[in-house]
Amino acid sequence: MWGMIKGNIVLANIYHLLSPVRVAVLRDLGRIRTEGGWETFNRGEEAFLPLWLAKSLEKKGFVEVRETPLSEVELAKYLIVERGLPRGKFQSLRERFYLEARDLYKKLKSRVSEGRVNAKELLATIKVEADLKDIISIRMNKIIQVALLGGKLEEFEEQLLLEEKILFNHTKNLVSTWFKEVLGDVQRE
Repeated sequence: MWGMIKGNIVLANIYHLLSPVRVAVLRDLGRIRTEGGWETFNRGEEAFLPLWLAKSLEKKGFVEVRETPLSEVELAKYLIVERGLPRGKFQSLRERFYLEARDLYKKLKSRVSEGRVNAKELLATIKVEADLKDIISIRMNKIIQVALLGGKLEEFEEQLLLEEKILFNHTKNLVSTWFKEVLGDVQRE
């Protein structure tokens, strides 16, 4: 079962990397194969490219991703709002929240490991890690609680991210299987 969860999370990451992101074309790209076929991208245009391709081309200076990445401040705001919500209530996060949060943390952590940070940046890295763990813990606890109580995904599906839906479904299935094995034919409400 744990391998299945990991596999589903890997698929969620692939889904995010294949999702389109808006870019500004800084240098002529020529013809590129996209979902719609072969397209030509010229300097000065805006286009939508898969995230993986946009990141690669951005590193080489061909495009600039127009979507603002998750920031330390935005992460802290998400945490404040999430802490204030009651059980079973979730705020809507950006669609690629976990992917972007992981990228933000990796970027900060790599600067720390390279010794390229001052005390303020080191504290910011520690705060991002703590905020991220807190958001994950709060949301995970709510998701597990709803799954344990027999909640239906449809009731809050729009506020959950793909990775969280995976957690919910696996938790609910695990609890249902356990309940069925322990009590046999007794129906779980």
